[in-house]
Amino acid sequence: VGVRLLSTSTITSSGGAVTINGTGGSNGTNGLSSGVLVLLASTISAGGGGEVHVNGVGGLATGPSNIGVSVGGANCLITSSGGDVFVNGIGGGSATS
Repeated sequence: VGVRLLSTSTITSSGGAVTINGTGGSNGTNGLSSGVLVLLASTISAGGGGEVHVNGVGGLATGPSNIGVSVGGANCLITSSGGDVFVNGIGGGSATS
């Protein structure tokens, strides 16, 4: 996994832009090499007019779940109080990614 936010993790700014870039690794045949994971009530946010950019590229493993960007679970947020939010994900690995 390139960038992983778990268990109420927070990345935030008080007014500037927030950019997260993650690239999954090459984990053989196990897969599970996501670019960016936001799980378990974690948040990526920008205050004021700050933009949020989240870019993820899944890894080259041949197994499943080489997802570009995955947001899952209750209360996970990618947000801005006044700027635009951009989320770009590219799956990697096999056709099941």
